[in-house]
Amino acid sequence: MDDALFDDLHRSLKQAAVHARGETVPGLRVHVLHEVDIAAIRKATDLSQDVFASRIGVAVGTLRNWEQGRRKPEGPAHVLLALLERNPRLVEETLGAQVIHAEGVTRHPDPHAVGTDPGRATAPTPGSG
Repeated sequence: MDDALFDDLHRSLKQAAVHARGETVPGLRVHVLHEVDIAAIRKATDLSQDVFASRIGVAVGTLRNWEQGRRKPEGPAHVLLALLERNPRLVEETLGAQVIHAEGVTRHPDPHAVGTDPGRATAPTPGSG
């Protein structure tokens, strides 16, 4: 390890210790996401648990765990739910008739959707995520 990297790591550890003690660290910004009420967000969409889970790309069991407070959404799932809290129709507006399944497969439930075969599953194309 070169001296510059060591000095940077050492400085970072000192800043972390200062922050852990509750003291102010100049230039540090802490982002704390607010709690989201998953059941209320889903109900605002007027969707069942099964359909809502499919629309956001998670297993229905995961959604139930979130709604019942056994688990909390993290990372991108939490961000998506916070966005849905502001706009319950965000997924439909963005993806149209597509439904994202937890397995990463896209199905087009609308038999009249352009260029689709009603029951045909298609794997997402690279870069389309």
